[in-house]
Amino acid sequence: MEKKIAVLFPGVGYSCDRPLLYYTRRICEECGYMIRIPDYGEIPGNAKQDEEHLRAAAMKMLESASESLIDSWDSYDDILFVSKSIGSVIANDLIFRRHIPARTICFTPLPFTFPHAQAPGIVFHGTKDPWAKDTELILRKARRAGQVIYAVEGANHSLETGRIQEDLDNLKTVMQRVSDFIEGKV
Repeated sequence: MEKKIAVLFPGVGYSCDRPLLYYTRRICEECGYMIRIPDYGEIPGNAKQDEEHLRAAAMKMLESASESLIDSWDSYDDILFVSKSIGSVIANDLIFRRHIPARTICFTPLPFTFPHAQAPGIVFHGTKDPWAKDTELILRKARRAGQVIYAVEGANHSLETGRIQEDLDNLKTVMQRVSDFIEGKV
């Protein structure tokens, strides 16, 4: 039997109980993945103040997450890192630093997510994301890292537009793409 693990890296204000991570977790569980969520420790209260504070918070969170994820990665047949926002920075840095053979699903990455991104993966970006305003920059960096990218037109940092039916349709499309990626169809 294949040994599979999915590690979920939430954002600062976006927990694993919110739609993108909740449904991705459910899909992973249905596909037989063991689920892990790293411990970020105490997140600095000023993390969302600006990019400088966000970067500093990411490094502090990376240290805590790294300590909580001591694992023998070689014992898994399939490793999937699922991340949201600042969690994407942490996930990609861990893959890079520890040479973890993981695939990635990245929801709403920050502009500084990609320096170490090298794992096969998919990225979802909202074109009206206030934390990643330069859509072309995000698209370029994701492509350069070899990621497949899906831009959700008019969506914010939670991939929501504020129009409920459109948001539900978008969520269904995103989860279908997530499912396809997990199953190796993308």
